Amino acid sequence: MSMRTLFILWVSLLWLGGCAPKSYGPSQSVLVTLKTPKIKFSDLGYLHPGKEGVRLDLYSGGVPVRRIEVGEEICVDEGCMEASRFNAEYLSAEYPDTLLLDVLRGQAIFGAAALARTDGGFEQRIENEHVRILYRVDAEGVWFKDEQNAITIRHRRL
Repeated sequence: MSMRTLFILWVSLLWLGGCAPKSYGPSQSVLVTLKTPKIKFSDLGYLHPGKEGVRLDLYSGGVPVRRIEVGEEICVDEGCMEASRFNAEYLSAEYPDTLLLDVLRGQAIFGAAALARTDGGFEQRIENEHVRILYRVDAEGVWFKDEQNAITIRHRRL
């Protein structure tokens, strides 16, 4: 084989490997509420956790209406983008890049700032000039509310 053929083969494998589907664990049916400046949704969803990220499939009346994949980038119907750009367009530019992934996984946000343990979970209250957040994770589910930016993200297992 010539060097050119090897080079084309190598580039093709790299390109195809980058587009390989991500693997996710078993899905969890959840009741999802997303209220942001760009997304208004409250209905059934399926949360697919994985090592590299999380996929959230949203359904309305049993029909798939939106998919959100959170990993190195955040992919929505409009395309994939860096987390900072997603936050600026869909949530708040003041949020850390890992916020959506942390909320979907039920993990502490903002580096576990103001974390208080509760029965069966934890709660965080984060306030500054840009956000007024109440975030709660317990056996019932995950609830994130930023009153200052009018954003609610909630999911609970069915």
